[in-house]
Amino acid sequence: MTGTDLIKVAVIVTSTRTPRVGPKIGDWVKSVIDGHQSDTATYEVVDLADYKLPVFDEPIMPAMVPKMG
Repeated sequence: MTGTDLIKVAVIVTSTRTPRVGPKIGDWVKSVIDGHQSDTATYEVVDLADYKLPVFDEPIMPAMVPKMG
């Protein structure tokens, strides 16, 4: 495969609440993949917290929100 034919694989970190362990796990997964990497794919860690999505800005888990009425 040439450079333009490489498969792009994302390791997606989805946890955005604190404390965050997702970035450490994502980096670890990528390091394991890099250790077995072939010349057919590229790998990148994508962290959803970098995109400031409004649906992910709650300070606590939805299950922990007190019930109303």
